[in-house]
This record gives sequence, structure tokens and C-alpha cells, in this order.
Amino acid sequence: MSRYPPRRPRQSSSDSDCDFVRPSPKRLNTKSYSVPIQPSQSIMSEPNSDQNVSTNDLYKLMMSIKQNQDSLRTSLEQRMTNMETKFTHEISKGIQSLKDEMSMEFANVDNKIRTLENKMLKYESDLHVKNTTQSAINENSSQHKLVFKNITHDTSDMESLKAYVNGVLNAIGLDFNVVDVQKIGGKNNGTTNNSNQSKTVLVTFSDGKERIDVLRNKRKLKDTEDYKTLYIETDRSRHERMQEANLRRIIKSIPNLEFRGGRVVEKSE
Repeated sequence: MSRYPPRRPRQSSSDSDCDFVRPSPKRLNTKSYSVPIQPSQSIMSEPNSDQNVSTNDLYKLMMSIKQNQDSLRTSLEQRMTNMETKFTHEISKGIQSLKDEMSMEFANVDNKIRTLENKMLKYESDLHVKNTTQSAINENSSQHKLVFKNITHDTSDMESLKAYVNGVLNAIGLDFNVVDVQKIGGKNNGTTNNSNQSKTVLVTFSDGKERIDVLRNKRKLKDTEDYKTLYIETDRSRHERMQEANLRRIIKSIPNLEFRGGRVVEKSE
């Protein structure tokens, strides 16, 4: 059996003539017009509801998003402003507190410095007054005293030594007595206990006038037999005596100089 369908037999022209002839339709009047179908007025006047609802919703959504963005931006800006103001206030408060603490510390340090300065000024003032007073006392004391050197009177009794000094004053023509006598240094610089060795005595007078009278008349001692080897000098402080001793040692090391009568002079040939 063939897989193709059977062919239809061909029809000839003769066969077509025998077919049924269909009648031709009657032609309508060519001048007639056909009336088009008009859509309903209700359909033309109503818009598309689905399209309108969708557009309105999108518009409202966009406006809502914009409003939310504006509100969020305003809220964030306000929060940032509030935080900045708060931080600025806290920082300013902390700085002011630190300034106050530093000011208090500086004030305490200044007070301590002023206290120390006042104490130092008071100490310096007291020390100056003390030194001035001591200098005045020493000066007044020195103004009433003289040093008698090279005394060969063989006694250690103070009353006997005072009588000896009064005799020296009488020998140079002075009519008053000393107030006190005091041996200074050791006998012969402490090298021997022989009472016949020379002594140095510090003599105190009742006032400065008597002391000056003795200095003015001490040159008369060289004319006396008993006191011509005795020397009378002004009383000096321990510091002055140490300076003189140092000067004597220095002069002693220089061959052509010597210390004589409280002065530095050239040695005589």
C-alpha cells in the first residue's frame, strides 16, 4: 500500500460545462451609502479607569517618597545640628572647667611663691638687721677698746694686770682708769708657760673719748723707761686680724718688702 493519498482525477473543460451554474448576485445601487456603526456615547465619554488609577497611585507614591525624603533629610539635619550643638557645649564646658582648674592651680602656685618671697624678704631683713646690730655692737665695742702688746708684767692676776695698765696711762699723762682688761692669745703665742714672756691684753675704757686720748698720747711711751717696748693698737675684729695675718704671710714671702706699723714698706738696706 502506498503511503501517499490517491490523486483526484483531472476535470476537463467539458466536464466544467456540465457543472451547475451559480446565479450572479444582484448588484446594488452604486449611489447608495452605507452607514458606519457609531460606538456608544457612554463608551467614548468614560476614560480608562485602570490607567487613571495606576497613574494617580504612582504620582501619590512619588510625592510620598519625596515628602519622606524631605522629612528624613530635615530630621537628620536637625539631629546633626543638635549633636553638634551638644558636643560644642560639652567641649566648651570641659575646656572652661579645665581653665578654671588651671587658674586655681596657678593661683595656688602664685600664693606659694609670694609666701616664699615674703619669707625670704623677712629672712633677709632680719639677717640684715642682725648683721647691722652685731656690726654696731662690735663697732661700739671696738670704739671703747685698745690692744696693749708686749707687756712683760710677770703676773696672771687680772687685778694686778689692771693696775699695771693704769700705771701705763699715768705714765703718758692720763688721769683715768680702765674698766676691764683681758688677756688674748697664749703666753708667747702659747709656746711656754713662763710668766715673764710678753703678753697681749685687750683693754676696755669707759667711753670712746678715753680711747682716743690714749691713742693721741701713746707716742710718749718711748720716752719712759718701763714702757718703751710696749705697743698700743686699735682693737680689730677677728676677720680683720685674720686678714692682717694673711697679709703678713704674703709680705713675708716677698724678699724686699716687710710689714711695719700696720703698713707694707720696703726693707731698709
